[in-house]
Order: sequence, then C-alpha cells, then structure tokens
Amino acid sequence: MSPEMSSNRLTPDSKAKLRKTVRELRESLILDFEESAKQRYLLSVPFAKARGSLSADRWERRRRLETALAERAAEEGGTKEARERAFRNAVKEAGATLLNRLVLIRHLEALGLSKPAVVTGGWKSPGYAQFREFAATLCEDDTQGYGVLLQLLFDELATALPGLFGDVGLTALFPTPPATLRRLIEALDEVPAEAWRDDMTLGWVYQYWNDPDREALDAKLHDRGKLEPHEIASKTQMFTERYMVEWLLQNSLGSTWLAICRKNSWTPDVESHGVRAALEERRADWRQKRDAGEVEPDALMPIEGVLEEMWKYYVPQPLPQEVVTHAPASIRELKLLDPACGSGHFLVVAFDQLTELYREEARHRGESWSDRQIAEWILENNLHGVDIDPRAVQIAAAALFLKARALAKNAAPAQVNLVAPALRLSSLDRNDPALVKLEADIRLETNIPPELTRQIIEALKGVDHLGTLLKVGDAVDKAIAAHEGEFARATKQRDFFETPDTQTITPIKKADAKKLILDRLSGFLAAHAGEEDIGLRLRGQQLTAGLRFASIVRESKYHLVVGNPPYQGTPRMKDASYVARHYPRGKADLYTAFLERSLELCCPGGASAMVTMRNWMFLSQYSALRAWLLAQYDLRLVADLGTGAFSSRSMDDVISAVMVVIRKCARFVPSIAVQAAPRNDPTRDAGKPARRRAALIACDAQQDFNTLDFESIIGKPIVYDWSHDFLKEYQTTPKLGDLAPAKKGICTGDDTRFNRYVWEVATDSVARLPQREDTAASRMEAQWAPTIRGGKGRLWFEPLLEIINWKKSGLEMRVLEEAGGGARFQNSQYYFRLGVAFTMIGVEFGARLHRYPSVFANKGSSVFPLDHAEVVCLLNSTRAKEVISSLNPGLSFEVGDVDRIPLWRVDGAETIVSRLEEEFRQHEKGREPSVEFSQPTASAWASAQDWARAAVDRKSGSPIPEFKPSPEPPSPQQRLSFFFGIALGRFDRNGRGVSATSNKNSLPDGMLFLTPHAPIPKQRETADLYAAWDECHPQIGSLNLDDWLRNEFFEYHRALYENRPIYLPLSSTKRSFVAFISIHRWTDSTLSTLLADHLLPERKALEGALVDLQSERNSPDKKTKATAEKRYIQHKKWLEELEEFITKVRQCAEKGPSRPDDKTEDREVDAPYRMDLDDGVMVNSAALWPLLEPMWKDPKKWWKELTNAKGRKDYDWSHLAARYFPSRVDEKCRQDPSLAVAHGCFWKYHPEKAYQWELRLQDEIGPDFKLDEKDSDALRVDFREEHAKRAREIEAAELARRERKARKQAQQELDLPDARDEEEADDEAECA
Repeated sequence: MSPEMSSNRLTPDSKAKLRKTVRELRESLILDFEESAKQRYLLSVPFAKARGSLSADRWERRRRLETALAERAAEEGGTKEARERAFRNAVKEAGATLLNRLVLIRHLEALGLSKPAVVTGGWKSPGYAQFREFAATLCEDDTQGYGVLLQLLFDELATALPGLFGDVGLTALFPTPPATLRRLIEALDEVPAEAWRDDMTLGWVYQYWNDPDREALDAKLHDRGKLEPHEIASKTQMFTERYMVEWLLQNSLGSTWLAICRKNSWTPDVESHGVRAALEERRADWRQKRDAGEVEPDALMPIEGVLEEMWKYYVPQPLPQEVVTHAPASIRELKLLDPACGSGHFLVVAFDQLTELYREEARHRGESWSDRQIAEWILENNLHGVDIDPRAVQIAAAALFLKARALAKNAAPAQVNLVAPALRLSSLDRNDPALVKLEADIRLETNIPPELTRQIIEALKGVDHLGTLLKVGDAVDKAIAAHEGEFARATKQRDFFETPDTQTITPIKKADAKKLILDRLSGFLAAHAGEEDIGLRLRGQQLTAGLRFASIVRESKYHLVVGNPPYQGTPRMKDASYVARHYPRGKADLYTAFLERSLELCCPGGASAMVTMRNWMFLSQYSALRAWLLAQYDLRLVADLGTGAFSSRSMDDVISAVMVVIRKCARFVPSIAVQAAPRNDPTRDAGKPARRRAALIACDAQQDFNTLDFESIIGKPIVYDWSHDFLKEYQTTPKLGDLAPAKKGICTGDDTRFNRYVWEVATDSVARLPQREDTAASRMEAQWAPTIRGGKGRLWFEPLLEIINWKKSGLEMRVLEEAGGGARFQNSQYYFRLGVAFTMIGVEFGARLHRYPSVFANKGSSVFPLDHAEVVCLLNSTRAKEVISSLNPGLSFEVGDVDRIPLWRVDGAETIVSRLEEEFRQHEKGREPSVEFSQPTASAWASAQDWARAAVDRKSGSPIPEFKPSPEPPSPQQRLSFFFGIALGRFDRNGRGVSATSNKNSLPDGMLFLTPHAPIPKQRETADLYAAWDECHPQIGSLNLDDWLRNEFFEYHRALYENRPIYLPLSSTKRSFVAFISIHRWTDSTLSTLLADHLLPERKALEGALVDLQSERNSPDKKTKATAEKRYIQHKKWLEELEEFITKVRQCAEKGPSRPDDKTEDREVDAPYRMDLDDGVMVNSAALWPLLEPMWKDPKKWWKELTNAKGRKDYDWSHLAARYFPSRVDEKCRQDPSLAVAHGCFWKYHPEKAYQWELRLQDEIGPDFKLDEKDSDALRVDFREEHAKRAREIEAAELARRERKARKQAQQELDLPDARDEEEADDEAECA
C-alpha cells in the first residue's frame, strides 16, 4: 500500500481508540438525553398534571412525544414495557443521530468538502471564530453560540441529506445539553486524524454504537431466549474487514472486468502494464521470505501504485468462455448487489474500484468521461443494496454520497439503488383502503379471489426482517397454484354505463396473470413506505421503497452479488418458518440461506462473492446445499480464513470464516483455494486479521482442487487440501462407521440441574462401580451415576469426573423429556457400556477409553467397538486427527465426522494401552480431585502420553519405542492441599484416599479458623500441615502459613476443583477472620457452631484486649503509650470487622442472605440455612454469598440468578430455592411435572403421570418398585379409585408397550433388519 493510501486508513490502534470513544459516548449520550428529557418535560409527572408546570412550547413538545411513543408502543402491544422500550429507543436514536451527524461533518471537513471547519477543533475551529466575529449577538446562549452554528450547518446539509440532518424520528424533541455537546466534540477531537480520511469510519461508528445491543442479544440467546423478528438486525450487524471486501471484489469484479475486456478484445491495463506478472514474481519471492522466517507473518508484501493496489489480492484463475459470453459489454451495464449491505462497506469499496475501471474503459474506447458522469453512473446503474435496518441504509447512502462528492463536488445522481423495505405490513388493518382496492383490482383482472390475495400479503409481512430473502414472486406463484378456477380478465364495453352486465370476461394465461398481480402489488407497496427512507435528496424521481425493493430483488439480474450475510442459526429465531420453506438446503442458518439466494439473484455467468462461516463446507446438515452447489455451479475460489479473521475480539475463536467466489456457470476444473490460516489455530490474539491479510496478498498455500473428487466422500465435504493419491487411499479404506457407528449420548436439557462434579455430593450417593463391571441394581439404588461429557483436553482415559442425577433410573430427566423440556435420551441401550469417547468441542481432536460404566452425554459421544484399544489408538493418531480436521475444521466435531475416519490398523494397540493404563492409574492416585486419589505422588503421565503418540504414529511394521518415564514430582501446593484436607477430615493421613468419616486427626466440624492476631494453633490436628509448610514454604514465598491460606490457597483450590470448591472460605470483609469449612462435614448446625466456638469467643477476647489496651494508653511511658495506641486502633478495627461478620453469619444462619442490589428479588420467606449436597456447590454457596464474597465473587452472581429465576438461570429445581421461595417453586411444580419429581410432589400434583411412570419403572427396575413420596400410598389409592377407567387405560397401554419391547428384543436376537431401535434411528438428530 502506498504511503498516501496507508495514511488514509484506520490502523488497529486508531480503530481501538475509535471503538472505545464510541462506546463511551454512547453511554453518556443515552444517559444525558434521557435525564435531560425527563427534567425538560417533567416525565415523572403524569401528562395531564404536568401542563400547569410546563411552558406552552414544552407542553406541546411533550404532547408530541407522548403521542409518538404511544404509536410506537402500539406496534408491540401497547404495554407499559413497550412504551418504556419506545422511549429508550427514541433516546438512542437521538444520540446516534447526533453522533453520526458530527462524524459525517468531520469526514467532509477532512476531505475539504465543508469549509471552514466547524466540528474539527470545536470552539477553537476557524468556522466558529468567524461566526463569533460576524454574529456575536447569537453567541450568548449556554454553548456560546456554537450550538446555533451547528444547527445552521445541519440545516444546510439537510438539503442533500435529509435522512441524517433533517427531522429524524423524534430527535427534534431531544435538544442536546450544552455540557454533552462539548464533551462529544472534545472526544471526537481525540480520535486519530486518519479516522476522518478513512471511508470506512462511518460504518465502524455504526457497528461500535450497536455492539452493546448485539452483546445483550448474545446474552439473551445464551439464556435460551429466541430472537424476535425486530431483533435480527441488531444481532447480525457485523462490519466486514476491509481486506475481506477488497479480496472478494478484486476476485469477482476484477475477473468480470477481465471478461469484459476479452469480450471487447481489449488488453486490460493490469496486463499491458505488466502488473500481473510483477505481482506474481514479487509474491513468489515474498513467500520464500515468509517460509524462511525473514519477514514476520503479519508483514505486508510491498505494493506500488494505484493499479497494483487494485489487483493486489487477485488470484490468477481460469476465465471460462461461458463467463465471457455472459459478461456485460461495458462497465456501465454491470450490476452489483449487496443483499445485506448494512452501512455499505462493500458498496463504498466497490465505488473506488469501479471508478478506476470506468477510467480504463474510457481510455480503451478513446472517449472522455468526466468524474461527475462516473460518480453518477456508478450510483445510478452499478451499485445496489438492501438491508432490513433503515438506519444502516441511511448510513450507506451517506457514505456513498460522500464518495461521490469526494470524486466530483457537483455530483448529483438521479437515483440511488438502496432500500430498507420497512413496509410495516405486519400491523396492516384488514380494512386498509389500499388493501381493499388491491383485492378488488386483482379479482377484476385475474379472477383470483381476495383470500388468495391476502395470502400474498401475509407472505410479504416478513419483508421487514427477511429483506432480500423474501421471494415476492414465490408468494404470487403459490397463490396462482392454489387458484382452482380459470384465469380471466374483466374488460369494460364501450358504452356509457359501467355495470357488471356491460363487462366481458377474457381468459388469460398464468404468466399474464402473474405479471398483472406483480404490477398491482408494486402499486400497493408504493403506498406503504416513506419517500425518504435512504435519506438523500436526489435530482431525479426516486421510486418508493416498496417499488425499489420489488425491482432490486429480481432474480437473475446481477452480474455480481457480494457481501457478508448475517450469521444466525435459525433454531434460535422465534420464527424461521419462511426460511425453512423457501431455502430447504440452507435453512439451518441465515447466511446459508443468503448463499442460496445470491445464486438465484445472479444472472448466467455472474458470480456470488461472500464471506461466510466455514462450516457449510463440512457439516452434515449442509450436505444437500453442497451437493446442489457443486452440481449446478462453479466453485471458483476459496480463501480459508479460519478463526480470528475479524478484528472484533468477541468474534475471535467463535467464527471460522471463509471467502468464496461461486460462478453461475458450468463446473470448470480446477478450482483454487488459498489457505490463509492454519487448519486449526488455537491462538487468541489481536494479530490474526493482520496475518490473514498478509497471507492473502502473498497468495500463501495456494492449491488447485477438483470438486468431482468429493463425490466419493459421504456428505461431499470440500476438503480442498487432500491430494489425489490420498483421496484414492481414502476411498478404498473401510471407515470406522462401518465397524462401530458413533453414538450421540444423553441431552439433559439442563446440565446445571442434572450434572455435578463427583466431589460435590456425598460419596455414598454415587454409583461408583468397580471398573469394567456393571451392576444394574446398584445403579438404581444410587442418586448419582457416572457420566461422560466433554473431554476438555483429556486423552486416552476418562476418569470418573462428573456424575448425573440417575435417581429412579433418571426419572426427573425422563419426565422433562416427555414434557418437551429439552432432555433427550439418545441411544440409551448403550448407557453403562464401556466404549471410547471422543472430542466434540475444540480445535484438537482426541479420544479416551471409558473406565467406569457411565451414562455418556451428547458432548461425550462415543463409539462401542469390540476392540477398544485398537480404536482409541486410531483416534489418537496424528493421521486420524488430520483427516477429521479436514473433514470438519471447525470448533466442534460430530458423530458423522468420526464415522468417516478410515480404519487404519495400529500395530500393538493392546500393548500401548496396557502400559498407558498403568501410568494413568498411578497418575489418578496422585490427583487430588480423583475418586482414586490416595496421596500426592510423582506422575509420569505427561511423558507416557508423548510416548503413546510416538507409538501410534510410528511406521507400520516398526517396533514400539521403549517407554522411558519422566516422573514429575508433586508441587508444594499439591502437598499442602493434601495435608490441609487431612486437617479438615477430607483425606486419610495414611494414604487411603477420601475419608468416609471424621477422625481423631481432623479438626472438629471440618473447620479451620484464622484470626488476625494469632497463628493457627500447633496441635495434633494441624501438626502434619505445619510440617508440610516447613518443607514447602521456601518454594512458595509467603511469610507464614496463615498468610498463604488467607491470600493464596483458595484460588489454587478453586481452580483445582473446577470452580466447585469443597472447602468454603467464610470470611470477614477484609479477610482478617476466615473460616475454611469442608462441605462434606457441614451440618445444619455448622453456622451456629462457627458462632459459638469461634466468632463469639473471638469477640470476647478482642473486647478484653481493648480493655487491657485502654489501660496501657494511659501509661506515662510515651513509647508504651504510642504502641498501645496503635494496637488499640487496630484491635478496634478488627472488632468492628468481626461484629459485621457475626451479623452476616447470623443473618445467613437464621433467615437467609440479604439482597445484593435493588434489581434482585428478595426472599419470599426467612428460613435457616440448610446445605443439601445434591444441590451442588454452586447453589449451596449462593445462599452464603455475603460470607464468601471477600474471597469468592461468583456466589453473589449465582444468588442473583437463583432469586430472579429466568431462562437458563432458573434454579428452582433445587432444595435451596424451595426453602427460600416456597410459593414460587410450588406453583412451578404444579405446572412442570419434572419439578414435581425433584421436590417430591409428583403424586400430589400429577398422579396420572406418576402412575404411568411407576408401572414403566416396575418393568425396568423390578416388579416391587414404588414411586415413594410423602403420602404416595394414599394418593395412589385415590387415583385408582377416583379415576378407575383412566387407570385401566394406563395399565393396558403399559402392557402393550412391554409387548412391543419384547418383540423388538426377539427381533434383535434374530438379527432381523427391522429390529433397529427407535433411538438408533435418531443417531444423527441434534440435541434439542
């Protein structure tokens, strides 16, 4: 890039500064405008009462505001919440409008298009200085006249840009407070100067302003919410990086220009000037330097001059004759569409490229075209854009206006082909005159009845949130197909009287009927959109939004469809039915629907050039899309960007991106790929976009591929980097799915509710079965069973780490599944079988053997082969990892990916696994959270894994390498943690692991109390801990044991136990007094014991010490007096801190925790604290948050979630929630049968379901099984007597189910083809 161009571009640092500035300004602008409006219009006073306190002008303005807010709220139901939301949106609109106005003026001033400067420099600007000189009488307001000057400038600009500087929404009702204006002007002056010369700044400001709204919607989706139609725009707005835009345009618009040149027998400048050859030569040299490490990965290859700048990303590619044939004859005829244009990034960059191409074509033709002609032709003929956000379209229009005026100050386009189709049909009245006329006209002209016309309008109601995806023609086609009568047109006779008798009926064809309907529909749409929706004053007659939309989204119209479509999975949208019906191949996500739509909008020979998520190239849910695309079109170019391609850190490692250019022509071999990122890049840093950009300019890792080669791979993944020889080997090798298809496991629907870490609950409540054995009876007796979930980097063996609520054979989850609550029992016939689990999430694939019979979960999906050792070795081999990373290079792996791994044999697999298991067992004995833990020991597990990796990757036929263990000794923290656990009674001091009961060597009540004025007593219970401290403290650095426990130990412990610690640090505010208490020694009287045995005696001791120190303060000896004074002050502070601690302990012990803030619900009732280990550490610690907050912040957050009980943060399944919110929980139990199971009132509130499940479980567990709850015997009798008929129906249905089950089992034994279990058929189904 030339120095001049680079000085006009935002640098990463200036972009970060701009982002910070915009976000801070957004917060202050919204707050200031809101407070100012409330004070100005007395909004806290009812409207009728405020009239006497407001001036006539302000009362009229308030009336207008109230009326407008009521109208906006009515569109969302007219509720109080809708009205408040309308007010907040009006405030945000006012703030955003002011900011955008000033940003655009800064641009105009930087480009010399607005003189003298007014915004640049603010009160020190030359424009303001002149204003003060010539209009001193106007400079006496609170802004010293600056506000008046700005308004004059706004009014002047409103002539050309009414959508931004005119009367926008309700902005006129929100005057800018003077202090706000000054702060805003000064903040913009702090933004680096290059921002105001970069044509992308407007778009970035728009993005940064909207980021908080998008982040709020991300949180909503995380809490299992779904997007409302009006939220889609805010959620999916994501500004595209400039390098992506330039790459896509240079490889679509650039190649189309080459086709135009060939069609006209012109030699393009890029060839005649030797630029292409020079670029290729420089690229080859630069790649050598990159490979040799002579230049940094983010260093950009030097670019010289405008022509090289235009072609620096171009990838040399074949140009099929079909593309040349269909190419436009002139650049003036080219039509380019961005179907989700946002603030116009692609259109702005395309403007620059088109400008140069116009100039080149003029030279080829020997003609002279002025800059004004070029600017107007580009806007009138070439560029088209659609977006569902009207404000975004206005920003895009302003940005294009800026480009046009920068090129030619007198540019005045007659029209601009941008549209935000906000037609507001969803609130259309049934008796709307335009609608009634439309129905009548269509019936008169086509004989189609009004109800079918209304169907068309119903389909069009989605235009506000579907935008380009809406197919107007399809809606008409469907209505025509539904019409059972003939198509006919009524025409009037040439007589004076206009009566039905004087009309003739003329039959017409379907095609004519469709044209008539579309014509009438266009007229109707014209009545439902504002004239100024793009915010430009144009010299020509601008079509209305409705007409423009219908014109722009015409299929087969565009030579180029470019853009960055919205990324949003449709299952998270409240209504995605239209997308599912009209885009069946791409229905899983909006971006894939746009990919489909872009090719429909392309003309023959045209190109779709888009940046999308990468997963459509690999995932099974997009296999139909790939098959269609590869069969019908030419996949011309792929640029694989991987993760971190966007500079937004919120996108880093969330979105794996790819850029594709697809030609609407027959397949042409070869296709080309540029791998701009490593296949799996686990790094997280802000430098990724720069590295991707540098790789694209250098055309790094470029390779040709043939899409026909993918036909032999299941699902046709686009594995562009597989060689022809490897593809042949892959095709001829059996696959793992042929031997042992991978199985998806259970979806709980709520992991927080049903899963725990094994250390959170009582040891005897877990079905901790002997390894490689299975005892069904013992499982049924236990509350918890082992489960296998995500691997989190674990390889080779799965420890007993997590457990699942399996009480009564998982009844609570099964009832939740029955109620459609998200639980799903998939492949349950494989539960408690030993198998091989594999990685589902992460960039590094791997596998591990089940060590305990377990309920494997959805993210612990597994294979169940006969030879476990062979398969775990295969899946951990480098070759298998490379294959699956190619088949699916995203952030998650699916069962279908594992099924496609070739069955390459690993010699000596059993020997490798046996040796590994020995080392793993030893490792588990030394890992404290393990159920196999005995005491800290040296572990060679890391070196064993390195050895195993080398063993499985060795060449076939070569011997297994010798294992040379490299044991790692336990750390000082591990040793101290162990002896701390002995002191609290968790572990046996003789190395026998977890202690079932307290012993004489442990502290009473599992409690260790720290005071500020005395160390931990050296006694029998702490002797081992002190001995370990003496040995370890030189390596730790703390002054003493008390300091280490108070300041460092808990963070180590919390991380060791996955933020579910087993020792709770109840602490005073400044941590002067800390009580570590083991949850496994906790009783209902623990808090009372803490008070009686520690806190109250400590208070008495401090009070006594203060009395003694008071005497010393009166000593005649100055030194004694001064020392006593310091100690007195310190002891008094300790006493105050202790008093506060005692108060909080009593509050939690007797009533429950206090409210953290005003937004948090208060407890329904006061109740003594009771810990139930089955609730888990998260819930149990939440009610102790005031005592834990000095050491641990999370419980406070969890208590807020528990009290508010919303979405995914609803913990009303817990015993603790029922204790403090009994009415709320009881009401939910009446509605939700699974909660009734959790709280023991299944029979009470749902006796019919309870009876059904009792019979079912008698078949599964045993004929004597009973669903025992309080009064269950009496409730069972009542149900059978009062609902005898229904009881008999339930018994008959259960008998029929058992008979079907028996037949299936018999068929399975005979190996009949229809014996497949129903759950087996759902193998590939996604978890709800």
